[in-house]
Amino acid sequence: MNDPYDQFLNQIPPSSNPPLVSIYHAVRNLPYGSIGQRDPADVLTNRRGSCSGKHLLLRNLLRRTGHEAHIITMFTHFESRLTPHPSFPPELNDLLTQGQVPDFHHYVRARPTPDSPWLNLDATWHDPLTPYSFPVNSSFDG
Repeated sequence: MNDPYDQFLNQIPPSSNPPLVSIYHAVRNLPYGSIGQRDPADVLTNRRGSCSGKHLLLRNLLRRTGHEAHIITMFTHFESRLTPHPSFPPELNDLLTQGQVPDFHHYVRARPTPDSPWLNLDATWHDPLTPYSFPVNSSFDG
């Protein structure tokens, strides 16, 4: 029986894109959402994950297919791109106005070939978030 990684890879439709690009988009289009942990096998089972879970999955799939890939963790501030909004819960608006809410974000650095330059791959947001101005990276072609 195939393991979950092979099953996922086998479900990616054939494409003229290089394998790294096809794998990236398959992981990117898993919906964003916390499942309470970051285990890539659970991201596959639940078909959704947080930025860290999706990027651990992306790294593992890229490595499985022979690409060099690493997780990058960066420190940021949660409120750096958000402003208070009437639709947000009061607790969130309070955090946004107080500022300096520490947060960590993850992405993957990978190379298509050993001679290629490094690529920074952020697979956090899936296509249905496009109308809400999320940076979905749907046009990435390698």
